[in-house]
Amino acid sequence: MSTASEWRRLRARYSSINQYSKRQVLKSKKDLEDFANWLVDQGAEILLNPCQHESLRFYLNNELGIVWDKGSGNLLAHEMGNKYNSKQGHKQSKISAVVFEYCFSCKELQELSGDQCSVCHSYIRF
Repeated sequence: MSTASEWRRLRARYSSINQYSKRQVLKSKKDLEDFANWLVDQGAEILLNPCQHESLRFYLNNELGIVWDKGSGNLLAHEMGNKYNSKQGHKQSKISAVVFEYCFSCKELQELSGDQCSVCHSYIRF
């Protein structure tokens, strides 16, 4: 696929040049290493020495994917980023928060089980 047609396909996803210029492959730059590992699991080859201004360069199915330092990328990087972000969204929704409260009987922070301490089963005062 030519670079010009890739640009047109990627640009068509955004309603304005401003939105296009602010596009990001990942929701957080902290996810870059995990994203690279996920790409390897998908069969991608990660290049160890990306070019100047690149955070990540990879090949997948004989296509080149690039994530630049500013967080944007080429069409393949954005397509894979969308798949990665949707997978991460499903994983995060399965995680439930654990609530801790101070138990006056145990004199410690304990996991809240209903309205009782999970250790001594005393009722927690709110």
